[in-house]
Amino acid sequence: MSAVGKDNSARYSAVAITLHWLIAALVMSNIVLGIWMHDAIDVAASRGLAVGAYQLHKSLGLSILALSILRLVWRLGHRPPALPGGMKRLQRRLATAVHLSFYLLMIGVPLTGWLFVSTQWRGDVPLNVDTVWFDRITVPHLFNLHQQSADVRQQAAATFADIHAALALSMALLVVLHVGAALLHQLHARDQLLVRVLFNLSAMQPKRRRNAHWLGFLLTALVLVCSAYYGSSVFRSTTATPDLAAVQVTSEETGWQVNPSASSIRFAGEHAETRFSGRFLRWHIDAQLYPNNINASRLSVDIETGSARDGNPLHDRTLPEPEWFDTRRFPFAYYRTTSMVQTGNRQYTLMGTLDIKGNVIPIDGLTLLLGDNQALISGDLVIDRARVDMGMQSDPSGTWVSPKIRVSIAVQLQRPQD
Repeated sequence: MSAVGKDNSARYSAVAITLHWLIAALVMSNIVLGIWMHDAIDVAASRGLAVGAYQLHKSLGLSILALSILRLVWRLGHRPPALPGGMKRLQRRLATAVHLSFYLLMIGVPLTGWLFVSTQWRGDVPLNVDTVWFDRITVPHLFNLHQQSADVRQQAAATFADIHAALALSMALLVVLHVGAALLHQLHARDQLLVRVLFNLSAMQPKRRRNAHWLGFLLTALVLVCSAYYGSSVFRSTTATPDLAAVQVTSEETGWQVNPSASSIRFAGEHAETRFSGRFLRWHIDAQLYPNNINASRLSVDIETGSARDGNPLHDRTLPEPEWFDTRRFPFAYYRTTSMVQTGNRQYTLMGTLDIKGNVIPIDGLTLLLGDNQALISGDLVIDRARVDMGMQSDPSGTWVSPKIRVSIAVQLQRPQD
């Protein structure tokens, strides 16, 4: 066995080795992901997956940044093993330059990416999408770049995007150089340089070696399970709807009571060529319905806009933002009937208005079937995003989100019999 294989002092510490391979895996994954999504985002067939890939790319990049800073701090406090004695001075200087370049790029690449997404701009339009680390922690925008003027944001986005791409390319080339040099040392020079970043399992006692193998297996399984879980969240189809048990519907004490299990306000459309379908989980209805005096009847619904869910984490976090429902200023959307026109036996067409973000539009597509003790309200509507000012900063042409949003209403009301 070589001297390096026997002497643990010729190896990096366990912490350094773990960080080395973890960062290496994340860097390689993000390079491949970045190359694919760069072109896929502009292709209709792959646009939906690419949107999810961008979110994963940002999360991996922030992880690389945090781990690289941790690795640098550890390096400053722990002297690395000496280079093989047979290396020439030029090779030593080149090795030192490569390691220094790696630290600069491991920090510089994700940092410029973070600066780019902080501008909340892509191309020539705003892109108001928060950065959320693995759908768990909302990441702040650096230097309040998202609050700057449109010209500043656009220029900064273009600059940081170019720098990020150039640094990422440099990182990919450096990885190739680094791997090639390591293999050359191991296979040609045979100076055991590669062994410095490998755990010395042969020096462990059999019991500790078995524990190390099991630990490695469990960590690998954990990473795969977490990746599968997160991937199913980011890349899944957005046609899932929230659990019906979560719906909270209330009504006024007018004798008419809503049946939540048979009532819903749903919405549907497309985002990045992928269909989404969701519903509002909380809304309140006031039904003043008189079968023998339809002219005195009225209906009003207050919809809590912050309860909109379609099961996609990106959508569910974005919908409350100012560009969309702006829930801080407009926590409710309001539907009010203006008249009820009889069209058949106990069947009426409802004329009314819908107020979203202070924009009032006519709604004439709902039908009421009114019995003595039961009422059914149903209908399908099409709402133009432009008319209610939703998503008109970043997607006014409907390139990403369909310009028409379909809304389906189904409400069942009952009145206890005397």
